[in-house]
Amino acid sequence: MSDKLFKSAGVAVVLAIGASGCSNLTPGENAGVFGTLAGVAVGVPLAATGVDPSIAIPVTLGAAALAATGAYIYAKYQADEQQRRIAEARARLYMAKLAKQQEEEEAAAARQASAKKVKKTTTTR
Repeated sequence: MSDKLFKSAGVAVVLAIGASGCSNLTPGENAGVFGTLAGVAVGVPLAATGVDPSIAIPVTLGAAALAATGAYIYAKYQADEQQRRIAEARARLYMAKLAKQQEEEEAAAARQASAKKVKKTTTTR
């Protein structure tokens, strides 16, 4: 196995283990983890490319704050079981409505096509 492939596989395994460990975190802990990861993901490339620190630091802090806020809100306000059931029922109804509408449109198109075919045969005689 090549060195590059081995390193890539190692990174994937570490990320998978890290992500699976985040399932039992509180919303505040999720905010801390994902805010830090976003800050590092933005700050390191900016610093590595030589961006002025007066620009890189606020951008990094903003990215970290945005990711932390999003992670907190997502973790805090997850739907409970009843809300999930309601949402799934509504989705099923919507999909059934779409399927019925598509069937009606296809039937109308078929009727229209057959009407044109009948009209052509009567006009050519």
